[in-house]
Amino acid sequence: MKTVENWPTPRNLTELRSFVGLCSYYRRFITGFASIAALLHALTRKNTRFSWGPDQEEPFNKLKNKLVTTPTLGMPRDNGTFYLDTDASNVGLGAVLAQDQDGQEVVLAYASRTSSKAEQNYDVTCCELLAVIYGLKIFRQYLLGREFVIRTDHSALQSLKKTAEPIGQLARWQTFIEQFSFVIKHRPGTQHSNADALSRRAVVESEDSSEVQRLRTANSLRAEENGPNSAGESMANLQDQDPDIGLILRLRQRQISQPRPEEVLPESEATKVLWRQWHSLLLRDGVLYRRITIKDGRPSVLQLIVPAEKRTEFIRYCHEGMTGGHRAFRSTLQQVRRRVFWLGWRKDVRRFCRQRQSCSRYHRGRLPSSGPLQPMVTGSIMERCHVDITGPHPQTPRGLRYILTCVDSFSKLAEAFPLPNREAKTVTRIMVEQVFCRLGVPVALLTDNAGELDGRLMQEICQLLDTDKQRTSFYRPETNSIAERFHATLNSMMGCMVSDHQKEWDVLLPHVMAAYRASEHQSTGYSPNYLMFGREVRAPADLIFETPGEDPPTSYDSYSVNMEYRMKQAYSFV
Repeated sequence: MKTVENWPTPRNLTELRSFVGLCSYYRRFITGFASIAALLHALTRKNTRFSWGPDQEEPFNKLKNKLVTTPTLGMPRDNGTFYLDTDASNVGLGAVLAQDQDGQEVVLAYASRTSSKAEQNYDVTCCELLAVIYGLKIFRQYLLGREFVIRTDHSALQSLKKTAEPIGQLARWQTFIEQFSFVIKHRPGTQHSNADALSRRAVVESEDSSEVQRLRTANSLRAEENGPNSAGESMANLQDQDPDIGLILRLRQRQISQPRPEEVLPESEATKVLWRQWHSLLLRDGVLYRRITIKDGRPSVLQLIVPAEKRTEFIRYCHEGMTGGHRAFRSTLQQVRRRVFWLGWRKDVRRFCRQRQSCSRYHRGRLPSSGPLQPMVTGSIMERCHVDITGPHPQTPRGLRYILTCVDSFSKLAEAFPLPNREAKTVTRIMVEQVFCRLGVPVALLTDNAGELDGRLMQEICQLLDTDKQRTSFYRPETNSIAERFHATLNSMMGCMVSDHQKEWDVLLPHVMAAYRASEHQSTGYSPNYLMFGREVRAPADLIFETPGEDPPTSYDSYSVNMEYRMKQAYSFV
């Protein structure tokens, strides 16, 4: 029943029509179906804009509940003809088991799944037959040993048992089917909407993994809790209504000189802190900011003065997703510090991180102590790249099991690519196309002694590109310590984000890597993005809260001069 209970919220007209078609098939069991589904039917009308909200969510959930409860859903009986309705779409299979009880067709169970890449290449007849095989396997305990009817909208299946000499896959399917006793009947697609809707439901599952769907649901719940346009409300109005910020904002709008101490004497401590920093405050589009210099070598930044009701939400955006990646307190602190300010922000960030159960419960433990390592010093970007492979991990629905990692020794910029296997041609193709072609060829490439990383093919490519191919000492993985340490960080970030079954990690891997590259590295004091590209990339927190970036350059020449100066300052510091 989870096939219907977990039916995703429709995102477009096609998905809505599939769900309404399933409900309409069983409308005779649903009291007041027309009134319940009126708002859903209204969205399917011509020239109507698709807009989903709480008014549509309520009947959607009510209809899902009706489909999995009596009288729509029933229990199997000894007497009565069983019906197996099957259908296949371009991306999925659907099956419905029903029984004739007291002259009415009562549904007993629903089932659907996404087709694999190979199955999506089958011809129409094979896809429809595969849906029959899927339904027979799922409902085998109900159908074995009794007469039943298979209904399909593909008329060619009526001659299934008349195939003269089936071979290959068709012969194996035929052997499986022979253990059942059934009759195949054809009915038009307009009368086959129940199985058709379930086969198309797999479209949503193939595009959205269970973990991504869970995150989308959580975000929608937060949006409902915080009200409409919670992050997009006028920040100027929120600051004006805040008891600690409002007075300073109104004073800054009226005058440039700092107010007398007597004007803020009755106010809170937070207001007095902002008053003491009066000369660092400025207005932009009616919003109050604070200009500070976080570190030598970087341009000054504008920190948004966040009202109290938005602080937890902002910390969440800096801690999760592409901005933070569920990293520890120090990384979240750095993400918040370079964007916003309020009195006690450090304490609030620490409290928030301690309360995150998904992060707190993942702890790798303290590593055993070892002797001091000799540092491998580099002085420039792409002077040495550390490459390694981690896995095998749980196989994903896309057939991926390994992760190829590449870390620049100087900037600590890391790339991670999911792989289906560890073959040398797969690894080298990824290295050339995704690393060398985008970031440039490194002076030296350090790997372990695995055949796919240090074999003949990799050595020939390095020789062709004039790259010094280096390898670790045997039984000394600490030689490649930068890559090994990065694996520990990657595993901890993935452990906080992937679902319990851990089969959708490849979908979240790019977002985890974006969060890693945007976080300040402890050994350099800068983020890998800044050292590699000379700037910080925009993150969801910047877009949602409209935190300002650097001042726009006056010309390309001035931009290049400032960029060169900042990079020299950063290099000398690192």
